[in-house]
Amino acid sequence: MKTEVITFLERFDIELATPDSQMAYLFNEWDDFEVADKFGKSYGQNEYFENDQRKVISDLIKSNCPKWVIALYDSATIILKRRFQRKILINPTITYADLNNVSEFDRHYTFGFFDKDHEKDYELFQKVYPYSAWYSDTKKLRLCDIEAVVAGILKENG
Repeated sequence: MKTEVITFLERFDIELATPDSQMAYLFNEWDDFEVADKFGKSYGQNEYFENDQRKVISDLIKSNCPKWVIALYDSATIILKRRFQRKILINPTITYADLNNVSEFDRHYTFGFFDKDHEKDYELFQKVYPYSAWYSDTKKLRLCDIEAVVAGILKENG
């Protein structure tokens, strides 16, 4: 079944968990799920728990064939490596290897958003991808923070 938009939220890091980090994660996930569900299907910790996140994401993309993929943090890092996929990424971790052999399609249909803690990733990303934004005053950028921007991208680019 074809889905227009799939959102992959971040994975919760259980190894470094504290009660405060668990609560913060839950509240952020709820807010992001609420926004993501407006755009299409969304997936998060329930799908990743005790599974290989890369495989889960790959399998869900293959089974849903989305036109667009939205991804946050570690999910965005995984999605960045997918070629010929329209994508909106929030705080992916960028390496120089990610910038090699990028097609014109990927340059045109990859959007990246970065918060103040991901300035170095933003600097690398914007060298190759023209559609990037750095939110220098925002810490822990979330999908709910840029909902209107994402809705505009999806509307403008079909």
